[in-house]
Amino acid sequence: MSIFKISKKNFITFLIFFQWLLYENIFFLEPQEFFGNLFVIIFSLKVLIPFVIFYNSSFQVFFIKKGKTSLYIFFFFLFICWSFVPSIIYGNVFSWVKLIPVFVFFLGITSFFYNNYNQVYLLFKMVVIYLLISLFDYLLISFFNFSFIGLINNRIQANIIYLPNFSFPRLVGLWKEPSNTSLIAFISYFLSNYLYNINRNKFWRFSSYLCLSAGILSFSSAGFFAFSVALLYKYFFYEKSKGIFKKIFYYSTSILFMSLILFSLFSRFYFKENPTNNSLISLLSGNKSNEQDYDPSSGRVDRISFTIKNIKNNIVGYGLQATGANGTLPVPGSASAPFFWLALTGIPGFILILMRELTLLTMFKKVIIYDKNNLFLVQCLICVMSQHLINGSLMDASYIIFSSLILINYKKSIFTCAE
Repeated sequence: MSIFKISKKNFITFLIFFQWLLYENIFFLEPQEFFGNLFVIIFSLKVLIPFVIFYNSSFQVFFIKKGKTSLYIFFFFLFICWSFVPSIIYGNVFSWVKLIPVFVFFLGITSFFYNNYNQVYLLFKMVVIYLLISLFDYLLISFFNFSFIGLINNRIQANIIYLPNFSFPRLVGLWKEPSNTSLIAFISYFLSNYLYNINRNKFWRFSSYLCLSAGILSFSSAGFFAFSVALLYKYFFYEKSKGIFKKIFYYSTSILFMSLILFSLFSRFYFKENPTNNSLISLLSGNKSNEQDYDPSSGRVDRISFTIKNIKNNIVGYGLQATGANGTLPVPGSASAPFFWLALTGIPGFILILMRELTLLTMFKKVIIYDKNNLFLVQCLICVMSQHLINGSLMDASYIIFSSLILINYKKSIFTCAE
């Protein structure tokens, strides 16, 4: 019977992974579609699990006493408090309440991983393996036209790009859309390298290449943008060398990644006005249609413009509420995290979320100096933050996990210096 026993630490780590799945897995992300009336259970778990984790985490008070970690938590907490004001006036208080488990989840995993940092490795392994399952399913589609995931997720069949002379499936797997898959695939690439540097197990080196391939096979311009920004950070802001040849290599590589960033941001617009017969270029740019009325930004530019224009009429925001097809928001909800929160929490909320992120950015250098392997964690967070500038909320489980790890390593570096 002992083989069925699981330690308390592993159980909490599995809970953290499951909470991450609630934000990532398509079945949990769209529970009404897949579970019908049982969706209430899914939402209940999303609310309750953070409190279970927090209860078992032995909260570390020094995170909120002083320094940049306390400043980050202060801006986070103040943002949630402020968002209640427009929510109770114009929005939906129930939607606001959902932010509380997010904050509790952040506090819980920050304390848990600080006390049990080895559990981070288990979490990373589960994320990478989870991504590889989707990649395996993708290979089945490509070579045998069959998908286990596709039996219950019709988005698998829907995400095939049809170009004049070429058609190609995009890797979706267990996510809602390819851009989500791409983000986790590129994150898994960095996590695999992180794990390889920890134990030198060649499986993780090999898996890093598989994860990189998965990110590319998603053919998401948002994913390419996020990955390029993360690589640019390494070569332009971090890699330093006195050797002339290494300097030339690093700066040339930086220019390459800056070019990739520009390509991922503007290629859709360019090829919309200047169509090309090159199927591969069209595929990489993310243009999925040749119709004249096709919007290369998928409405993102229009939503940002609407948000900026309408915030002048209501500087406190419209409060947290449903922003989708069934929402009542007076302006279309922007997919870009900063403008999404600008619309909902107004200028005060926008400033608070911006200050929170700027505080986090200032920790990167010390975290990497403390442990060079942490560069991969920083790159994971850069991937998340970059993609959320296009499509995201800066509040999902991926963001919470990696931001907490940055705070943990920053605090450890402070204590090490003090010794």
